[in-house]
Amino acid sequence: MKRLFLVLIIMGMLLVGCDEGISQEDYDEVLIQLSATNAEVQFLEEEMSEADTEIQELKEELNNATHDLNDRIDSLESELNSVNDRIDSLESASNPLKNPKPSPKSLPLSMVSIPGGTFQMGSDEHYENECPVHSVTLSPFNMSVYEVAYSQWIEVRNWGDSNGYSFNMPGDMGSEDYSGGTQDENHPVTTMWYDTVLWCNALSEMEGRTPCYYTSADRYEVYRSGTIDIQNDWVKWEADGYRLPTEAEWEYACRANTTTKYNLGIYLDSNDANFGAHENGTTPVGSYVPNNWGLYDMHGNVSEWCWDWYDEEY
Repeated sequence: MKRLFLVLIIMGMLLVGCDEGISQEDYDEVLIQLSATNAEVQFLEEEMSEADTEIQELKEELNNATHDLNDRIDSLESELNSVNDRIDSLESASNPLKNPKPSPKSLPLSMVSIPGGTFQMGSDEHYENECPVHSVTLSPFNMSVYEVAYSQWIEVRNWGDSNGYSFNMPGDMGSEDYSGGTQDENHPVTTMWYDTVLWCNALSEMEGRTPCYYTSADRYEVYRSGTIDIQNDWVKWEADGYRLPTEAEWEYACRANTTTKYNLGIYLDSNDANFGAHENGTTPVGSYVPNNWGLYDMHGNVSEWCWDWYDEEY
């Protein structure tokens, strides 16, 4: 409208001017200049339109870059938290007063209180029997700080032999590979199978606690011998005695509020756990740093018994 108004004004002036004796040549010159002005205005409008388009594209690129930067910041913060957790574990492990190393001659069954909570159990990135990831909520429970050492095993087993228990397996002091690793009583006990349940009951009665495992659903006769498959309703879950952790309890305790692949971070090396060919067989319990809840050897050394039966779908 402004350009049109300007043209009309100029044309009006020209018309008036013609009456005052403006020559045709001057009139034509003004028209030429006006046409050039209109062309320049149109060119500037096109330039402004292109500049506006470029500005919008730059804004979109900036928004995308900001989004990517925020994602990267979140990733770095997660990695930093993992590193801080690792540092805390190393500092905790380096304090001999806070985490005393177990003695081969006298290894108490130290327990740590695990807080209740909800976590994501399983993994969609590894084996099919570990998926799908699903939410599990657990009540608080206690767990042994260390894997059961042979010295503990044999002490309770000897007590059980004298108090009505009949064990089927002698148990071994860890295990050694073909390189000839040396084992002692402070290595985790191995080769005990069903006797793990008998041992839990024997330890419970040895300490004056109520056993957890029974021979039938009436939970009247304490399980002290045999290799029967105990059913869940034969377990006195409310008892104050010792039992094996469920698979969910074990994984929850192992993770210790972490979400990384391992409870010590994204990777493990020979300083973190006994696995692969790093050691000649088993190592003494508590040889590596604990996780955030003070539990040792949750990765590596030996496979650990859980209460649940194996299910391929989980």
